[in-house]
Amino acid sequence: MEFEIFDPTTPIEKVSLNFVPRPERLKGLKLGLLDNGKFNSKVLLIKISDLLNERSNMRLVHLVTKGSASRSVHDSAIKEFKALADFVIAGIGD
Repeated sequence: MEFEIFDPTTPIEKVSLNFVPRPERLKGLKLGLLDNGKFNSKVLLIKISDLLNERSNMRLVHLVTKGSASRSVHDSAIKEFKALADFVIAGIGD
């Protein structure tokens, strides 16, 4: 009997990231939510949205639910977020 062994180790790849500057204030910002479609993701995101509304008067202006966690976000959804929201929270479930 012959076995093929898979080696899951890979060399470390350094990646440079550029973060968007944080807003100076949270009060009154428009919030977008991206639900990845997993169980409880939307529930968690709505709870976060409610807390941000209570604490900082943020309002939820746009919510997108992906069909599957493995799929990328459609370009049209990204354009809508850019047009409607000051920032977006992406959530996962399970």
